[in-house]
Amino acid sequence: MSEGIRFTDGDLTPRALYILMQQRFQDNGTAVLAALATQKEAVDKAEESTTKRFDEFKREITEKLDLLVTAGASGAGGGLARREIVAYGINLAMLVALVFTATHKP
Repeated sequence: MSEGIRFTDGDLTPRALYILMQQRFQDNGTAVLAALATQKEAVDKAEESTTKRFDEFKREITEKLDLLVTAGASGAGGGLARREIVAYGINLAMLVALVFTATHKP
C-alpha cells in the first residue's frame, strides 16, 4: 500500500483522495498479477505431475497388453483367469478415457 504517504483528517483533499485511490488500484493490480503467476505455476506443476502419471500408466498397460498378446499367440493364454482379462480390459478403458480427457480440453 502507500508506505511513504501519511494523511491526517485535515489532509483528505480531493487530490489526496485521488492519490490514495491510484495507489490502491496499483496495489490491487500488483496483487492480481502475483496471484495469476502463482496460479500458472500451480497449473504447470499439476500438468507435469499428470504427464508423469500418464506415462507410468501407459507403460504399465503396454506391459500387460504385451503379456496378454504373447500368451494368446503362444497358446498359453488359456491359463489366464477371467478376472485378469477383465482387469486388463478395464485398464485399457481407463487409458482410453485418460487420453481422451488429456487431448480434449474445454
